[in-house]
Amino acid sequence: MDDDEFREYLKKNDTETREDRVRRRSELCETTYNTAELPELLWEYSSEAIQLYICGHFASVILWCTSIVELALEDKLISSGKGTKEVIELLGLVDKTRLCRQYSIITAQDEKDIDKMRSMRNYIAHANAGKLAKIARVVYRDLDDTWSHHLPSLYLSDFGKTISTRALKSINFTRRLTERLYMEKPNFNSIQP
Repeated sequence: MDDDEFREYLKKNDTETREDRVRRRSELCETTYNTAELPELLWEYSSEAIQLYICGHFASVILWCTSIVELALEDKLISSGKGTKEVIELLGLVDKTRLCRQYSIITAQDEKDIDKMRSMRNYIAHANAGKLAKIARVVYRDLDDTWSHHLPSLYLSDFGKTISTRALKSINFTRRLTERLYMEKPNFNSIQP
């Protein structure tokens, strides 16, 4: 395919996918940040995650959202004096999440939602057919064994709208969590169960 053929392909693809992209944009929750307090890169990472979702790159959305959450948790731990930058940066997402919960930076439900995102991220980032097949088998449990070797590709291709649904949940959760963390004066005690 030469450049002109590719250009025509892009025009056709743009027309065919435009309404899906408009619909996906409307599915995103609104957020309002105190931009003076946003950590470095959070705005850029968030903007990228939004564009990835709108364009239908659902696995990438999950990866980016998990990175955004980890960045925000790390920032909140360091900025609230709960550890030094050098120590906090060495921790994994599980430990950062537990510390944030311990210090009431996040709620118990936030902790559960972050754990789900982390698991999804791990299935994608540390991918092998076995891990993806495991999660796909849960999603597509009605398919018989003749389909088992196709399950990872079905999952990633969004057959049945599974990964897009998880991507939407991830991005909306990430946006709500970071908004809460970076509001002018958040009151986390009032929202804990």
